Amino acid sequence: MSNKDTIENKISLVRKYLARLEVYKKYSPEEIENDQFISGSLERYLYLVVQATIDTAEAMIAYRKLRKPVTLR
Repeated sequence: MSNKDTIENKISLVRKYLARLEVYKKYSPEEIENDQFISGSLERYLYLVVQATIDTAEAMIAYRKLRKPVTLR
């Protein structure tokens, strides 16, 4: 898989996870906090979005042959 394909795949994953997160808009903060299933699955999808975003950035850096950052800052 080329870097360009990797980037497109990661962007697709970010979109997929963001779409899944839309479901959680209907819950109030109290409902999320009090329901372990809701809060756990919400936390997992947030984690997946962040990780896919970081992976996308790293793939773009490699594709453009830029210097890899020392920190995630």
